[in-house]
Amino acid sequence: MNIGTWALKTFYMKSNLLSVLVAVLLLSVSCKKTDNHADATTTGIDGIAVSDSFDWNTTSEINFSIGTSDSRFKNLLHTIYIYDQNPNTGGKILAKGSATLIRPFNTKVAFAKATKSVYIVKSAPNGLKTGELVTLNSVNISISFGESGLTKTSYAPVSGTKTKYLSYTNFPTNNPIRFTDDPNIVMKAKEQVYFFSEKDVTIDVEANSGGVLKIYAPNHKINIRNFNHTNLDVIISDTTTVTLNSAEIKANEDWINDGTLEISGKLDLKGTITNNKSASIGFLQINASGVANNNCRLFTDDLQADNILNNYNYAIAKNTTRINSNGRINLIGGKNSGAYFETKDLLKGSNKGQVFGTNATSLFKITGSIDANLLLDTKQMKNSQIVAGTVNLCTSVENIPEGFFSAPAVLSCDAFIAKSDCMPVSNGGSSPDKDSDGDGVIDQDDDYKDDKTKAYNTYSVNYNAGGSTLAFEDNWPAKGDYDLNDLVISYRYMVVTNAENKVVELNAKYSLIATGADYINGAGIQFPLIAGQAKLIKAPAGVYIEDKQDSVVLILFNDSRKLQATGNTVPGSPVSAKVDFNITFEVKDGPEIKNFGAVSYNPFIWNATNGFGRGYETHLFGKNPTNLANKELFGTKDDYSKPNHRYYSTKEKLPWVIEVPIADFGYPIEGKRIDQAYTNFSEWARSSGNNNLEWYKILSGGANNDFIYTAK
Repeated sequence: MNIGTWALKTFYMKSNLLSVLVAVLLLSVSCKKTDNHADATTTGIDGIAVSDSFDWNTTSEINFSIGTSDSRFKNLLHTIYIYDQNPNTGGKILAKGSATLIRPFNTKVAFAKATKSVYIVKSAPNGLKTGELVTLNSVNISISFGESGLTKTSYAPVSGTKTKYLSYTNFPTNNPIRFTDDPNIVMKAKEQVYFFSEKDVTIDVEANSGGVLKIYAPNHKINIRNFNHTNLDVIISDTTTVTLNSAEIKANEDWINDGTLEISGKLDLKGTITNNKSASIGFLQINASGVANNNCRLFTDDLQADNILNNYNYAIAKNTTRINSNGRINLIGGKNSGAYFETKDLLKGSNKGQVFGTNATSLFKITGSIDANLLLDTKQMKNSQIVAGTVNLCTSVENIPEGFFSAPAVLSCDAFIAKSDCMPVSNGGSSPDKDSDGDGVIDQDDDYKDDKTKAYNTYSVNYNAGGSTLAFEDNWPAKGDYDLNDLVISYRYMVVTNAENKVVELNAKYSLIATGADYINGAGIQFPLIAGQAKLIKAPAGVYIEDKQDSVVLILFNDSRKLQATGNTVPGSPVSAKVDFNITFEVKDGPEIKNFGAVSYNPFIWNATNGFGRGYETHLFGKNPTNLANKELFGTKDDYSKPNHRYYSTKEKLPWVIEVPIADFGYPIEGKRIDQAYTNFSEWARSSGNNNLEWYKILSGGANNDFIYTAK
């Protein structure tokens, strides 16, 4: 088993670690000249006792889930903005993304730990905005916006194995809930059963006395083989697929599909079905008491409507559509974008059925034929209009009689349809809020209004003021002298996502500021991407993506000394200019921004000096090594990773790297420890980061300017 697997599987230490160690700072292992160390005190950095849980981070990564219950626009895209403060008083954008009624904007944003709140704005599809101040008092924040502001705020993450299912929406709680993974489900009268599975499985259901059945199998398929039921409500959870050969939804039964429903044969609908995600049905027959509500994507081979289909989004009848007496297809658009219904052939029903549009103009598209007798009836009979309300009938059939329409319905293919999660197509026309590239994001919210592959920018912490700084000791697995100036690099990131909140591009700027080491060092960054997912499209000479890695590892340089002739750590000595690296890489089949974020990722250096080599990687406290690190070095010299169960930790739980959320960090001069340059550093560490949160700022009141490097 490799050390990475070992570390993940081992629990964190339970006991407190106190250290009372010596005196003089390990001069024999420092990469610096030892003449500068004569003033080391007897209470050095080794004397800082830190808690087991302390991670040395000056930033926090906050997970946001931001949804909307604003149903005015159905499933059109709302744009969510996260600002560092109220934009009306100069707040800067940190992150942006899409949210719909059924899919929140989930993302991960890094903040300086001193940050107490953010300002979050929802921009509706008509461009109207509403915003609220949100307190950062948890690493998991869930909120929802209604029409005029926040309607729900939750800071406590739902956890546990079975109890987490209780929080799922649309599940009644008036009766006790029984959880089961038994595929043979026999329900008692009016019982509420929650079936959950972590694999594909076939189930049998017996429920003849009413109740509720919820099926939860994320990313798996549940096949219902035998299904006997009466007065049974069924809920299919998000990311769960349920398949049946055929089904009947009886009168007084209500099915809600939040996942994927696949019925290969006939669905005999006498009750109600509400489709919030994706449903595929061989033959959908809506009987006289049946109602189908489609809020997302509905596919059927053939449709017969004896009653109501309410289509708010996208519906397809591959072969035929027949609307019988009292049958009606309601096309219910949003404020600016219509609904979409497409069929090949429109058949004649018994007596009069109708397609009726409300709100924004919707599209009723016929790709094949219209029954000749239906056309004749509408030509000869009064009050027999088939298409009425705000509908465009789009067809190549000629000689459509005037009686086929009732104003404002017209023969046209110009209805405006905006593309979204639930609307896989877009259509022409014009919108009061223009979407030039048809990606579902209106121009005023789209950072790339003419490029449908891109929509939003998300920024790393302190982006507008230059970004963050990494300060390295390079003597790993030995401690070094803790002046944290062997390699100093600043960085900032802008992550580009599309309308579906998936990462498509990363723009990075790194600056090599100091190289205060006698060693030669290389530097790289590991990203949460599979090898081959990234392609460099802009980079200085010498920057490359490393081979023989299972993830994307970007190498900035192999030899720091070739880039800076002097170290920029000794006051009065010649100064080398900083070296900038402006880099862009595109991401193929990228992850959602919630799994990528705009954070520090996994930066590292390695000692490239003769006698050491590529395997001598140095990472942030607790971060994993890459494939090319020498795992045999863990546990040697001062590295205590194995007993600590945290990579890159000494026995005293000290790190080899510090990251601070400012770009102009005043790092220590040669030979002066970080705790000597910043007198609040020790208290910050002893308090597990709760006190002196901004110890790294020169104006924080805890800086010893004589020990901080300033170029002159």
